Amino acid sequence: MAKRSDLEARLKAIAGDFVLPGGGHVKLARLVTMHLNWFDTATERGMTWLAMTKALATVGITNQRGKPLSVSMLSATVWRARELRSQAPSRIQKPEPLAARPAPKKARNTNSELQLKPKLSIPPKPAQTDKNKSTSTNKDLLNYMQRAAALRKGQNR
Repeated sequence: MAKRSDLEARLKAIAGDFVLPGGGHVKLARLVTMHLNWFDTATERGMTWLAMTKALATVGITNQRGKPLSVSMLSATVWRARELRSQAPSRIQKPEPLAARPAPKKARNTNSELQLKPKLSIPPKPAQTDKNKSTSTNKDLLNYMQRAAALRKGQNR
């Protein structure tokens, strides 16, 4: 059976892998898969899911709002990782800790790689051929409004 100090040291390793170099966090499923042996050992020692979530929270592994992980989320994630491990042990490789991995190289975009969309040309507005037509429409509208106002005035009396 694993000693308490061994579990605590491995818990700190989990916390180290939780934080990404850029400031983000590793997804919980990946973190659990990477450290599934810790969860197996903790279960063998008799730790409850609530105790595990509290232990994870003390080293900084929390949800997005900074609160401890929910028991149901943690237990379901560990259960899925155990199922994957039991179904295809050759398919799942133990991922190496993130600290041991080299930093990814930044991708460079060159002009030949970029596919620019052609600029859309805006068609010119159609020219009004008959200016008298628009003014006559305005006069017609004004006459209609005046007639309607005169009718309203006559009905109000």
